[in-house]
Amino acid sequence: MLENSVGRPVRGGNFFNRAAELRSVWRRLPTDHVLMLAPRRVGKTSLLLRLMDQAPEHGFHAVYLSVAHAQREIDFVKSLVEAMASAPEAEAAVKRLLSGPLKRLFRRAKRIGAGPVSLELDLGVPDAAQRWSELGTQLTAAMEQLGHSWLVLVDELPVFLMTLVRSDRTGARARAFLNWFRELRNPTNLESRLRWVLAGSIGLDAVVARIKVGDTINDLNPFSLGPFSEASAHAFLDALGQSYKIALPRAVKDRICERAGWLIPYWLQIIFSRLRDVHGDADIPPTPQTVDEVIEGLLGPAYRVHFDYWRQRLTDELERPHDTYALELLSAAARDQRGASRGVLSQVLAGHIRDAGDREAALRFLLDVLDNDGYLVRTPQDRWTFRSPLLREFWLRRVG
Repeated sequence: MLENSVGRPVRGGNFFNRAAELRSVWRRLPTDHVLMLAPRRVGKTSLLLRLMDQAPEHGFHAVYLSVAHAQREIDFVKSLVEAMASAPEAEAAVKRLLSGPLKRLFRRAKRIGAGPVSLELDLGVPDAAQRWSELGTQLTAAMEQLGHSWLVLVDELPVFLMTLVRSDRTGARARAFLNWFRELRNPTNLESRLRWVLAGSIGLDAVVARIKVGDTINDLNPFSLGPFSEASAHAFLDALGQSYKIALPRAVKDRICERAGWLIPYWLQIIFSRLRDVHGDADIPPTPQTVDEVIEGLLGPAYRVHFDYWRQRLTDELERPHDTYALELLSAAARDQRGASRGVLSQVLAGHIRDAGDREAALRFLLDVLDNDGYLVRTPQDRWTFRSPLLREFWLRRVG
């Protein structure tokens, strides 16, 4: 049964299709680390978790960590230590840390039931925050000695890097971290048993381009995760309909796809959820007109929670004044169904940034972010338009 689940990562039977995408990632991993490029809400975290579940079939042990809330380098390493410590197969590496020169950094080490040893870094140790690079290096060195191949799945790395950039406007702090992390992934004295998959809803490539350190990620093999094909979207809707005994005629599925525009699971799940509210207890199947009525309701105040997130994330992820600039660019793009030309968008920023070179640099960075993050897409006519017609309609009514 495929569950009607809106917004949260899914695993097991709720993970739908993506077989070709998974094969593409696994083809890269025997020799390369992977940079997963995936716009917001496209299913990135679910794919990472699926890779984790499939790892034993491919000869890997796997761990997953999200570093979205990390504020410092030591927080990143702490998440890495805790992820590794959660894997029973890594217990020998954990014991090496506990008996090594940095053992004083750990507050406790205990076993919970039959599970792995639990670790907690003592960040109250005077120099704990300064020993992050040494600790991370010692951890991965201990993992290398286990004799197993490991898959390390790191989610929301670009969000953490943006935090470092905000803390040091020169970019030196972010550069130092990225240089260290590249060396960590590629030890010079051995063939590493660790493979890394790095992902985030802001494109890592856009962040490193902004601070001019592209060489720090040139060891990563890019992989792009996109929306469902129309055939996969129809199959996805069929599976949802079967789970909840709601017949979806072809015309209804066509209308859902037409209105959603960008065929990611998130929008399909939201529209089906409302159809389920309307038709879940009725014997009359939905019609294309019902789909339009449901979407009109979704665009109202009662369901703005599904859309406000997109506006709020810009404020959370882009420091002032770039969050304001991004909102204005989106409003300009929303006014015309065909989108806005680069010249029009440059004029939007002209009111804020007088120097032409600085304005072009800011526009390039913001368009990279809005593209990578799933807001806008560049058309063949060289215009920037909303990826999602639903989000555009919301933006026109509630924001712009």
